[in-house]
Amino acid sequence: EAGILAECHEGLALLPMAERTPMVIQSNLCRVLDDPVVRTERDGITEQHPCVLTLLALDEGVEEETPGEALLDRLAISTDLENVSLAATNDFLLTRADIEAAQALLPEVRIADARLTSLCNAAWMLGVESPRVWIHAARTARVLAAIAGQRDVDESQLEQSLRLVLLPRATRLPATDEAKDQPEQAEPPPAPPIQADE
Repeated sequence: EAGILAECHEGLALLPMAERTPMVIQSNLCRVLDDPVVRTERDGITEQHPCVLTLLALDEGVEEETPGEALLDRLAISTDLENVSLAATNDFLLTRADIEAAQALLPEVRIADARLTSLCNAAWMLGVESPRVWIHAARTARVLAAIAGQRDVDESQLEQSLRLVLLPRATRLPATDEAKDQPEQAEPPPAPPIQADE
């Protein structure tokens, strides 16, 4: 048997309680996300099975409980569902036909160099330094454009990608215009030399 991951090929893999998943399983997931192939060895025979999947990891931890950094780095979109009720998920905006049309269009969607540079600059200003996450943001923008039926990524898709991929990972916020306009405080003058009493 090829295993559970191979059975998820071209499908969805759900990882509940991702924050408590053993590191060996997280490492296997990372390996498949990097190289979508499952390799099995039995009786001296090596087999390879394709494993292109979508991983949905549910972080149900509290406070400092989180999945490993390596796995988080390989997940594109981060969404807080704490205040989302189950009833709110009933009205799904996309039909199966919409998704299939977006999948067919996706290979033709392009992102201009200037917009790609803008997205990377935003990531840098937010303190997101992982190139893998930058790639996630660009791919997410292309997917959003495909869903909208567009062959070119526009500013609205860049903004959505920033909110979905980059902002949840931000380690700092860029300086506001007010902070930039404030004059720098001059250094205080040096203290006068102390003269010894004669």
